[in-house]
Amino acid sequence: MNKRVLFVDDDPNLLSGIRRHLRKHFEIQTATSGAEGLLILEDCGPFAVIVSDMQMPEMNGAQFLSEVRRKHRDSTRIMLTGDAGQKTAIDAVNCGEVFRFANKPCPIEKLRELVESGIEQYRLVTAEKTILSKTLGGSVGVLTEILSLSNPKAFGRTARVRALAKKICDRLSGFDGWEVELAAMLFPVGYLSVPESILDRINKGEVLSASEQEQFDRHATVGSNLINRIPRLQSVARIVAYQGKAFDGSGYPKDEVSEAAIPIGARILKLLIDFDALLQSGVEENRAAAILSGRSGHYDPEILEELNAIVGVDFVIREIPVTDLEDGMLLESNLCTMEGEVLLAKGRYVSAVIVERLHDFMRTRAVRKTVQVRELSPMEAVVTSSETR
Repeated sequence: MNKRVLFVDDDPNLLSGIRRHLRKHFEIQTATSGAEGLLILEDCGPFAVIVSDMQMPEMNGAQFLSEVRRKHRDSTRIMLTGDAGQKTAIDAVNCGEVFRFANKPCPIEKLRELVESGIEQYRLVTAEKTILSKTLGGSVGVLTEILSLSNPKAFGRTARVRALAKKICDRLSGFDGWEVELAAMLFPVGYLSVPESILDRINKGEVLSASEQEQFDRHATVGSNLINRIPRLQSVARIVAYQGKAFDGSGYPKDEVSEAAIPIGARILKLLIDFDALLQSGVEENRAAAILSGRSGHYDPEILEELNAIVGVDFVIREIPVTDLEDGMLLESNLCTMEGEVLLAKGRYVSAVIVERLHDFMRTRAVRKTVQVRELSPMEAVVTSSETR
C-alpha cells in the first residue's frame, strides 16, 4: 500500500520535526514552497497524501493544492494553517478540494491520525478506480468482442480508436482516461439500430440523404441510452451521446453545447472517429491529420495538436508467419486465404479471440503463409516498455 506523504511548508524547522516524529510511520518527503512541491510531485509521484501549509510566499496553500488537484487528483489533500478564518477554509475547499482542514499548531498524534485517514481515503479511491477501469473494462471488452463477431465492420474500429484514445489521454496532464477508453470501445453500440444499407453506404463513402443522415445520427443517442443503464457508466454514456458534436457546437446532438462544455472524452472521440474513417479510406496518417487540421471549428485545438504529435511516432513494418500473430498486433496488409478471400483487413487489430478463431479456420482452409504487421520502431518500443514498468 502506498504510504508516501509529501509535506509542504515554508518553515524548515517544522518540516524537520515532522520528519523526525513521523518517519517510522510513513515514507516522507518535504518541500519548502509550492513550486518545489510541484517539482517533487512530477519527479517522484504519486503520493498517497499531500499536506500543505496555507500561508506561503509566492504560491499559497490553496493555489498549490488547486494545481495538485488538477494534475494529481487521486492524492488526498490536507490543509494545515495558522489562519482559522472563514475565507481560508473556503479557499482551501473550493480551490483544492481538501479532504481535511486543521489548525496549526497541530499535535503530532493528531497529525498522524489525519495522515492515516488520508492514506485510507487514497486506498479507497484507487481501489474503486481499479475495479472500474479493469474489472468493468474487461467486461466491456468481452461485450465488444462478441459484438465484433456479429458486426465486424462497425466494431472492428473500436480497438484502433481505443488505442489512439489511450495515447492522447496519456499525454494530457493529470487526465484519467479510463472513461474515454470505455467510450472508445462502446461508441458503435447504437449502430445496431441503423439499417445495414445505411451503414454500407457510409462504409463506401457515399453521401446520405437528409433523412438517412438523421437516422444515422440518432445512433449516438440510442447507444448512450443503452450504456446509461449500466451502473457507474453515466459519464461514459454522455461521451457516447456527444461523439458527433463538433467543437464549434455544430453536429449532433442539436443543442447549445459547444467547446469546453462538450465532455472532453467526446471531443477526443469525435476527432479519432473522423481520423480513423480517413485511414480506412486509404489516406496516410500524416495526410489524414493535415485534413483534420484544415476543418476549422470541428475539433478541440489542444487535442488535435496531441494527435499531430502522435502520428509523428516512427513505426516499422514486419512480415511474419500468420502462425506468429499475437493479441494486440496491427495488420499492415490484408490477411487472405490462398484463393485471395480477405479474412482480416489491413488496419485491424488482432485479438486473442481472433487468433483462436484463425487457428480453427486454418485446420480446414489454406491461408497465405505470411502477413505484414506494424509495430513501434525499436527505439520507441524501448521507451514504451520502460514507461509501463
